[in-house]
Order: sequence, then C-alpha cells, then structure tokens
Amino acid sequence: MQLLELRGVLLSSALALALVGTVASAQQTEEYEYTERTTIRPQSKMKQTMQDLVDRPVAVRVGGGMEGVAGALDDRLGIGPHWNATLSAQPLPFMGAEIAYNGATHDVDNNFPGTVGSEGAVGGADFVSNGGQAAVTFNLPTPIVQPYALGGIGFDHFEFRGAETSTFRDDTAGRVPVGGGLKSNMGALSADLRFNYNILFSQNFARSAADPDIGGTYNLALQVGARF
Repeated sequence: MQLLELRGVLLSSALALALVGTVASAQQTEEYEYTERTTIRPQSKMKQTMQDLVDRPVAVRVGGGMEGVAGALDDRLGIGPHWNATLSAQPLPFMGAEIAYNGATHDVDNNFPGTVGSEGAVGGADFVSNGGQAAVTFNLPTPIVQPYALGGIGFDHFEFRGAETSTFRDDTAGRVPVGGGLKSNMGALSADLRFNYNILFSQNFARSAADPDIGGTYNLALQVGARF
C-alpha cells in the first residue's frame, strides 16, 4: 500500500514538472517571437529616401523653360526662352550644393519708346545672356518628391545684338539667385522643377542714365538627368 502511494506521489510530481516545463517553453517561444516582431522591422520610407539621397549624391541635369523680367526691366524686355545645365552634390540628406550654367534670350518690348524699331533691334533675339551660378540647397527628404529652397551667387553677360543706344548695351551683371522647387528621383534618374528669382546687382545693359531703378529676372524651368 505504501509502495502504491509512493508511486502515485512520484507520478504526480513528474506530471507537475512536465507541465511547468511546457509552460516555460511556451513563454520563451512567445517572448522570442515578440522580440523578433518588434526589433526586425523594414525601414520607413523616410529613412529609405534619406539613405538613397546619400547613396547617389551626385546628379547631372539639363533642361529649359521661360525667363521673364521684373521691376524697372518689365517695360523694356519681353519674356524669352531659358536653358540651363546643373551639376549638383548632396552629401547630406537635408542639404546640397550645385553649380549651374544658365542662358536666355529676350526681345526689346515693342512698346518701349525711342531707340529701336517696332521689330526690335535686329531680326531674332535682341539680347542673349549667358552666365553661371553657385548655390546651396535645403530640401525635405520626403518620399517620391522632395521640396527644396535655394540661395547663392551668380552672374550673367548680356549681349545686345543691335547698335548700342542710350538704353541698351552689352554688360555683365552679378546677381543673387533665390528660389525653390520640387525634385523627384527614381533609381538613377532625376527630375527637377524650379522657380528662380535673380536679384541683380545692376542693370546697365538696359538702363538709361536718368533711371537709377534696378530690376530683376526670373525663370521657371524643368530639368532631367541622372544620379551617380
């Protein structure tokens, strides 16, 4: 009788130990699965974009659009075609730098009195400008499209294709470009839509001695290119 009772006690103890071991093993498995689920997560789209901007920091883009004039130039020159090429580098996800070539043409406004005929100074464009700029860009590393702002320093050489007058002549003018736009990247491809306003240091290429006011130029352009 005592032997049977001893066997019953031993069997009950073994069953209890087995049950405790099973529960502990299940808890460990659940904790491991929870740890795996909470620690191994795919990167967010924002982090992926930031990493992508750093992985391909150099871009070359070319494009064009339209350029207009403002301020004192508004009644003297018309809107004309604009073209550009940009080499940019972005060592940080939020900030980059670029150098760019810019060109444009303008006709003398037919309503401007005095010094040129109704058809302009010459056949075709009256002014041809070529120049460059260096700028710093600040952007949001958002997925798909990144809005940005820019500021820098630049210059333009304006060539007047007609005979010099009291108002129109050849000249080189410094400028401060400020603006912003939207960039979009897809793998090695890049696109950039930008508005740029140029604060001119002077406008001697289209200013009479009696008019000290200074105008500005602005352009809207689309660029496409590749990233490396």
